[in-house]
Amino acid sequence: MTSPAPRRSALRALGAWLWARLGADPHEALVVAAALLLLAGLSLAPGLAELNTALIGDPGGDNLRGLWGLELARRSLLPPNVGLFSREFNFPFGGWALVLPYASSVAAAPLGLLLSPAARWNLAVLFWLWSTGLGMAAWVRTRSGSWSAGLAAGGVLMGQPMLLHAVADGTPEHLGFGTMLATLCLLELLIRRPSAVRAALIGLVGGLVALDSPYQAVFLALLALERGPLTALRLRRFGGSGALVVVLVGLLCVGLAAGGLLALYGQFPAAGATGADLAANRAGNAVSLVHWWRLEMGRFSTRDPSLVPAALALWTVLPALLLGLWGGLRASLTLLTALLLAILAMGVGADHAAPLGGWLAGVGAPLARAIDAWNGLLYELPGISAVRFPRRFLVPAGMALLVAAGVGWARLEERLRRAHGRGPAQRALLLGLGFALAFIGGQEGQRVMGLHQPFPRTTLPWVAAMDFIAAHPEPGAVALLPEKRASRRVLKRHELPVFGGLDAALGGAAPLYLQVLHGRPQVGYPALLTLAPRERTPRARGLLEDWDQLANPAMLGEAPPVSATRAEDDGRRAVGLELLLREGLRFLVLDDALYADAERAALRRQLGGHLAEEHTFDDGTGLRVIVLRP
Repeated sequence: MTSPAPRRSALRALGAWLWARLGADPHEALVVAAALLLLAGLSLAPGLAELNTALIGDPGGDNLRGLWGLELARRSLLPPNVGLFSREFNFPFGGWALVLPYASSVAAAPLGLLLSPAARWNLAVLFWLWSTGLGMAAWVRTRSGSWSAGLAAGGVLMGQPMLLHAVADGTPEHLGFGTMLATLCLLELLIRRPSAVRAALIGLVGGLVALDSPYQAVFLALLALERGPLTALRLRRFGGSGALVVVLVGLLCVGLAAGGLLALYGQFPAAGATGADLAANRAGNAVSLVHWWRLEMGRFSTRDPSLVPAALALWTVLPALLLGLWGGLRASLTLLTALLLAILAMGVGADHAAPLGGWLAGVGAPLARAIDAWNGLLYELPGISAVRFPRRFLVPAGMALLVAAGVGWARLEERLRRAHGRGPAQRALLLGLGFALAFIGGQEGQRVMGLHQPFPRTTLPWVAAMDFIAAHPEPGAVALLPEKRASRRVLKRHELPVFGGLDAALGGAAPLYLQVLHGRPQVGYPALLTLAPRERTPRARGLLEDWDQLANPAMLGEAPPVSATRAEDDGRRAVGLELLLREGLRFLVLDDALYADAERAALRRQLGGHLAEEHTFDDGTGLRVIVLRP
């Protein structure tokens, strides 16, 4: 029998071997990870203080859709769902669902085992923000050799206004960059020691990046582009058949990942602006230099959720630029990459001539035209051509600038170590300096974005009807009626009615929030580009449409169609009802204010002997739960 002491020694030896392979000092790495977690927690503290009662994110944003997507990713891993094909929505027909960021949502899935819905989302936001900062720190460490530089860069990145806007807007695909940054770290390790295993990992992890967000895949390609010449040079020195194997394995894995992703994204309907609409979209969603300057000067006493803080805090940009210039040739290509990405963020067709002309006199207007012409060429390239929101390029631009700054920092650090030694005290001092700069840089970004003016949070209502369904012993799916609301015109997002007259903060995402609460499959589904619901059978579709039309008097001020109420059509409806019941439909939830007595009586007649229970609840303007029997 092995004694405990040798076992501990073996574990320590294994740990030391792993750290040596990673090229990291375990003590410094753990300190950096803990420091960045502390900074991320301080940034989100007002939201974390209401862990179980409010969601981080502005009311009317995408945080409720993000919460639903997080729960869908978790439940889709369980039978009878099969990975990306899920029956949790559009029940019982289901469909393909690629919840963005998919890989990061799956990584956060364990949070849903014991936590409330609000806590799941809030801790996932903390995890995504922290993983982005930690990934940035690791990337800077692999490029510069300095954990203190990585700590400073990670903290500054976590305070970047566009990254914090993703927190407020509830769009985690633009917040969780940890997987993308891990891929860039792997690329650096491949450059140092080429191997087929690392090449394969880059291809496979790069595929996960594209599952998180197509935008991140584009950013990854552009950030990795500058390392291409160095990679080719190292592979040439590696030489012989070994280099050929590395290249072939890398290309094979990248090709397999790309082919699989193209096939996957092909499952979803093509959407988005084209032609003149796309050009207008790009111009309207480019960086506005005037707005940037107003944010920098603190012209807004409170944060306006409708205004996107497309900016980088100048008091972090200028020191980073100086450090990057001090980095010399090692940082020069990275600085050029940062400049290229910043120019891409200015879009095509945006009005930059006026502000640049005012600031740079006679040079400004020609410079604006040159930027516009240059971007006009770049936005025709594959990948970049799909980008509809140019301002998002500010995030990778900031990343590249921070890497260049990290290289310059490491050069200064090396001089200090030559003069004062490399002992524990010096290392602790450098880490302390890195933490101070991370804190100051993060606070500066929060000031420009106005994160705490006020902090973005959405208070969640308690819904008794959903508690009743969640606790009901009968398993089965739920249908919210009406599923689709009739309207005489196309409603804008902020005009969408709230199901059941519940809290206005829920907006049109109320059905998604209700599904998270009851935790069962649901007949309806949201209109998201990465959902591809399967076609419903004609009988089931006709039945659900009839039930929706029973609410026409309240929604349109007109009587329901005769086909939705007459008894002669009950036989047709019974076929659709039998199908839904056989598959597991057990609960109907009515927005009670939309169904008058006559329409409710027609619904009861159509259900016949399948109506087992009926309960009313005072949630909002009233919810009515009908429990069905097979």
